[in-house]
Amino acid sequence: MYNLIVNILIRPWLFTLFFFGLYGATQASKLSIKYKRPNSDRYLEIFRALKSNHNSIYGESTDYLKSVYRWPDKIEVMVTTCDALNSSYTPDAKQIVICYESLYQKINDYPENTNSDEAYERRVFQNVMFTFWHEIGHALMDQYGMCEGRNVKSLEMLADEFAILSMLWREEDYWKGIVMISALHYKSKSERMQGKNYESHPSDELRYQKMIVLLYGFAQKSYAKLKTEVDQLVWLDQSAHEYYLGRSAFWEENLRNHTRSDFFNY
Repeated sequence: MYNLIVNILIRPWLFTLFFFGLYGATQASKLSIKYKRPNSDRYLEIFRALKSNHNSIYGESTDYLKSVYRWPDKIEVMVTTCDALNSSYTPDAKQIVICYESLYQKINDYPENTNSDEAYERRVFQNVMFTFWHEIGHALMDQYGMCEGRNVKSLEMLADEFAILSMLWREEDYWKGIVMISALHYKSKSERMQGKNYESHPSDELRYQKMIVLLYGFAQKSYAKLKTEVDQLVWLDQSAHEYYLGRSAFWEENLRNHTRSDFFNY
């Protein structure tokens, strides 16, 4: 099992960045990430894999985010033991916490309908990245004053939207694949946990639906297989493409003044 977990995140095309001591971090900046040694040996191989592949896993994303957005306050991302399954952003501390427990669960509880070990490993890695970008969405909304007057369910859906659209806007097709496989994860989870009451949080089914609408609206030819399912959604009162354009316009309006000058110049 340990070897499997290591291989999940170690790929031959990943660059290696070595760290010293208990923590490893990016260069000092407004956005940084650290990995704290886990309290349980169960998560030790995940810790080692994240550190040794930092530059191509979280490092690439933090460098990209630092190049695009202006951060009023320093944001620290900490991967650590939480005694919980939920990663989170804490506004007062300006800190994103990603839990080893959550990563471990996703590694072991991910849909396994894959044709090879390589495909399975790719799915796990992509899910880890979606969690990171979702929490970045929470941090940016707090930094830019977008949280006022919104309830928890609304903020969770907006964080999903930020993660989805950020990946769709990137040039590499690889990022679109992260959105698709994350959508399938939520679909599988909703089928396994039918009837679960999420109270203030959106249901896994709704999160899945929003993802496929934005994917299909972004590129209908690429995601043509989603057409029938998207057309059957009762809450979608416009075309998926119009919905995608509307949500993109919302985020451009809220982010334009906080990004580098050329980011939204198409």
